[in-house]
Amino acid sequence: MAEPQWRRRYEQLAGASGYLNDLGNEVLRAERLAGPRDTLMMAASAATASEGLALALQEEWALYTPQEAAAVTAALQVTLTQTMANLQFLTVAVGQIAARGDLDLASGAGAGLAGILRELAVKASGQTVTAQDVASATRALAAAPLARRLPRTVHENMITIGECIGSPAELTTLAGHHHPEATAYGCGCALRIRGGGQLYYLAYGDSHWSLFAEDASRSDACGRRFWEDAHVIDLDLLDPLAHPGQIVQAVEEALQASP
Repeated sequence: MAEPQWRRRYEQLAGASGYLNDLGNEVLRAERLAGPRDTLMMAASAATASEGLALALQEEWALYTPQEAAAVTAALQVTLTQTMANLQFLTVAVGQIAARGDLDLASGAGAGLAGILRELAVKASGQTVTAQDVASATRALAAAPLARRLPRTVHENMITIGECIGSPAELTTLAGHHHPEATAYGCGCALRIRGGGQLYYLAYGDSHWSLFAEDASRSDACGRRFWEDAHVIDLDLLDPLAHPGQIVQAVEEALQASP
């Protein structure tokens, strides 16, 4: 890892040049990242930035001073060290996929993948990973079959979430129309859930998964229910096709925290 003063140096230089963008700063300072969308965005950003740096360094006027070169070197040192750490974190993340039951690492192609990932983690810890090691892991991961099919629509997601929660969850329709084919907006359904002695509705709408307390609802002239913002519990999940297990976990945490 680069010395702290050099880390500050390259951050200061980049900031003064206007290249530390707001998105990167916000993500790095966020309390939590939501899921695959953020993970893939960060991975793509890192790869794009690395390719861009290669182009920049090949320009005649890429750097003016040796101090600027030292700052770039410090940044590269962080990149190299963090890449090795990230390869180890990747093997842990795949293990979590298996622990949820979405990937079988005990038999068939999964067993071979488990061995490849173990070797990758060991080499990463010793910083001896080669490009071929990473390519082999990439191919194995791309070919690994899912142990179960994930929901393809919001309605399928609602059904699966209800199955995960069990008998306290009841699927009902809150909106005037049902859209079972929806993938980017609510399907019109909600799950009626009991928690902490109260009844709640779980639904996707306005680009969020949210919980609504039943006794805080109001009805419009057409008899449709709605809630004031103050009575809505935002689960901080934006993806309508977020993993059902992740949504159930967020629901449980929200109900435990609810008075």
